[in-house]
Amino acid sequence: MPEAYEEIWQDADDENSTPRKYLNLCDSCQNIMTSPTNIKQLKSQTGLRLCSGSQEVSNCALRAIALESIGVFNARHPGHINQDDDGVVNVFGRKLGKGVEWYDIDTLELRYFREDSSGLRFTPLLEFDVLASPDDPAAEYISTRPPELNMLSEQSFNRIKRWITDCEKNHINCPAPSAATLPTRVIDVGVLEQTQIARVYETAHENGRYVALSYCWGGPQMIALTTATRSQMERGICISSLPRTLQDAIFITRMLGLRYIWVDSMCIIQDDPADKEKELKAMAQIYRDAFVTISAASTKSCQDGFLARRKPKASHYPRFTLPYCAWDDESKIGSVVLQQQFYHDFLTEPINKRAWTLQERLLSPRILIYGTHELWWQCQAEQLSNGGTGKFYDPGAERLLSAFFQHDKETLTHKEWWYSWVDTVIDYTHRELSFEEDKLVAISAIASQFQAVQSNDYLAGLWKSTLLMDLTWMIDPSKSQPLKPRPSKYVAPSWSWAAVQGTVSFASSWSSENEASYAEVSRCETTLSTNELPTGRVTAGFLEARAKVKEARWRSRTTDLLDYEPYDQSKTIGRAWMDAEEEKPERLFCIRLERNVGLIVTEQSPCVFQRVGFFEIIGESSEESVALTDKWFEQCDTQIITII
Repeated sequence: MPEAYEEIWQDADDENSTPRKYLNLCDSCQNIMTSPTNIKQLKSQTGLRLCSGSQEVSNCALRAIALESIGVFNARHPGHINQDDDGVVNVFGRKLGKGVEWYDIDTLELRYFREDSSGLRFTPLLEFDVLASPDDPAAEYISTRPPELNMLSEQSFNRIKRWITDCEKNHINCPAPSAATLPTRVIDVGVLEQTQIARVYETAHENGRYVALSYCWGGPQMIALTTATRSQMERGICISSLPRTLQDAIFITRMLGLRYIWVDSMCIIQDDPADKEKELKAMAQIYRDAFVTISAASTKSCQDGFLARRKPKASHYPRFTLPYCAWDDESKIGSVVLQQQFYHDFLTEPINKRAWTLQERLLSPRILIYGTHELWWQCQAEQLSNGGTGKFYDPGAERLLSAFFQHDKETLTHKEWWYSWVDTVIDYTHRELSFEEDKLVAISAIASQFQAVQSNDYLAGLWKSTLLMDLTWMIDPSKSQPLKPRPSKYVAPSWSWAAVQGTVSFASSWSSENEASYAEVSRCETTLSTNELPTGRVTAGFLEARAKVKEARWRSRTTDLLDYEPYDQSKTIGRAWMDAEEEKPERLFCIRLERNVGLIVTEQSPCVFQRVGFFEIIGESSEESVALTDKWFEQCDTQIITII
């Protein structure tokens, strides 16, 4: 606990209980939520003023917090805030209901302002979540609850059931969680909770409700469906012999009143290539049709389980309580819990580091996410945490647009479709694969869903209708990631992002589609490993185009693209981003694709090239960038080239 206010904090925090403690505050800070007038002022743009002066004079713990926050802020931005500047508190929330001029507060923000020639300037310093315990009078007005740390509590189970019921009855953009065609195989967990036996059930593709499991294997599976184990697993498996994550998933399936669960390691014959191909082709439908998907997001291995009690979120300032006055009855006094806001990067969850699990999240219309700190719910309409009804958003938790689940071509524009694919590829390429040759296979189910919504030729991770824009991928320079070697086995043509390792970004924006093209693709083909999986592995591919090609140089270990002049090779013309860690090629060529960008290639044979990087020519403005590129390529003739 920070020394600045250690002596004026009352009651130690017990992480296993709801906090019932008060700060030693001055009168003005103690009463910021004790009248409708004060709460209205808190909601206003100017907020409610904090006490001022030194902490010793005010003897106010909130002032102590403010002073410490100012010190931290000024360490990064020297002299930006003076301790004598006015501090204010603001609250944020949404209206309680239609026609009700009051707010369900979910955030309290501490900020400072000063007045200068440009007017009032506000600097946010610290934010707190505003929570109400279920049994507190304030709970009628404040909907967000303290996080439920016990995943096995009745409160957690009831909340899950409410989420599902609300989605089923009220969400018009969510596919109805009705009975669907069962996958080829499911695990039958029985109808009695006391049953300790589950079995692999080969269905007749009858209708039924089932749960799907998304989890990290964490290595080879000790128990898996193979040609040798199939007969025994169809007769029965002792549930207690299964990995902990599978046991937990079966428990939740039964809690939901369902009989079937789909688990990849136990429902796909792992040593039968033909069965794998058939089930991989059906993967999109398996997750799309599941009643709900359980995501064991916080576990690195199937042995870990996901129902253990969570630990409270770490924060610099302990939680505390303030009195709260009801807006419609000033005699009704409750209390709210303030907890320092904690940002947990969703992408750091173990499940979001694995490439295979992206399709499981994106293709599931409803998903229960058992995260490191709490339980989350995602559907096409809402993203909720089990800390209450307050919505959450995380940049690692995007969903596919609802049209993807409804195959609604009319409501999904080509622009929306393309940007969704770009976002998907960026997310996918930061993830890890155990086998590099699975690069196209692990995203094939998502690609098939995109293809179902808008008919389009799929070309090893790129699309025919947006091919020039798709070709503008590059290893994302903003990630400061070291270049990785190319895969040791053939994965994709060099013009595909699947041919390299690392997070990619795209130089194109949708406006590029309507701009003048500087290259024209006349033919692009790939050879599939199997026709059973048209969005899967490829064994070859080529791209033929008409474009301008210019020789250049690259200064090794930099991003300097140099103009090729026999007597002067020091003139920097633009920036170069290489695709992989490899020896410096003796000769490089640049192929212009769009305004001021294009591919860096090496010549394999006359007019046959292999991509090795991406270039951009940069001027003082976008117009100058194009003009510089025009000038650089003006002496070049258009050629017919092939990229492999």
